[in-house]
This record gives sequence, C-alpha cells and structure tokens, in this order.
Amino acid sequence: MIISLHVNYFSAGVKNCLALVDSSFNELLEIKDELLQHDLPPSLLMALTLSMGKMFRRSVLGIFAITTKLLALYCFQFVD
Repeated sequence: MIISLHVNYFSAGVKNCLALVDSSFNELLEIKDELLQHDLPPSLLMALTLSMGKMFRRSVLGIFAITTKLLALYCFQFVD
C-alpha cells in the first residue's frame, strides 16, 4: 500500500512537471509565431525558426522520452 502511494505520488509529480514544460514551450512557440508576422530581418526570422526547432527536438522530445522510460523503470521495480 505504501509503495503504491509512493509510486503514484512520483508518477503524478513527473506528469505535472512535464505538463508545465509543455505549456511553457507552447507559450514560447506562440511568441515565435507572433514575431514571424512582423517585418523583421529575414536572417533573424530564419535564426529564430531554426533555434526553436532545435530546442524542441533536442530538449522537449528528449525530456519526454527519457522521463517516460525512467518512470516506467521506477514503477516496474515495485511490481510483483
């Protein structure tokens, strides 16, 4: 019972953190989209777009993949 509560608490905490990262990144993407609508130098717009793509690919997708595997391994150790 105690182990089950511990796993559920850990799982909920990880999910909440991932949800915060996801919502923050979505806000950042909205800002990027707004900046792309303005008359800014093309080199700046290209750099902004490429940087956001790299950040999303490398950090956000990596965080979700690694955390999901970590959570599965953590929960698996408590399964009979």
